[in-house]
Amino acid sequence: MSMLARQAAASLRAVPRLGRAARPLPLMPQRVLSSASVLEPLKRPPAEAYAPKRRAPGAPRPTGHVKHVNPRKRANKVMMALNAEIKEELRARQAPEAQTKFAVGDKVRVTFLQAKSEDKPDVYEGVVIAHPKKGADESILVRGMMHGDVFEIRVPLYSPLLKAIEVVKPRCIHKGKKAGKRVRRAKLYYLRDREPNTYL
Repeated sequence: MSMLARQAAASLRAVPRLGRAARPLPLMPQRVLSSASVLEPLKRPPAEAYAPKRRAPGAPRPTGHVKHVNPRKRANKVMMALNAEIKEELRARQAPEAQTKFAVGDKVRVTFLQAKSEDKPDVYEGVVIAHPKKGADESILVRGMMHGDVFEIRVPLYSPLLKAIEVVKPRCIHKGKKAGKRVRRAKLYYLRDREPNTYL
């Protein structure tokens, strides 16, 4: 055995063994202060720091809060604004006679050109059985009788070919005691199963 090994073994024998009671306690977590190289134990934050931070009722929202809006809702608002602008432009080009107010169930007389090259417009008279509102594609469905034959024609309301709309008789669906009563449906497709003489 070399001299260094003998000295190391002798030093180990000289160190007394400590019992369980005499063993040092484990050190607490410590941090080094920036001002000096002094070690101090970490302090636990107060209980208020772990409490949930809720806004009091009636208190204003924080300034940095931004409410989330569904992208579909944003796009829907944009499309509605665009449709409104397009409608205003198309109305400005139309004649006042083509902007008459009416409702589903009214008997109307529609003056409509089949093509721009034609000079003489066609006149259709019938009951408005539907009024789908699809932005600039808004139209009405007129059902009537001409020369003994029943017809249905869809008239776009914002078309430059539409010349005039005249209300002949409002609320003409009901007869007898219910004459003049308001129609409570948006689509009157059930009139297709009735005789035209009962509502025209």
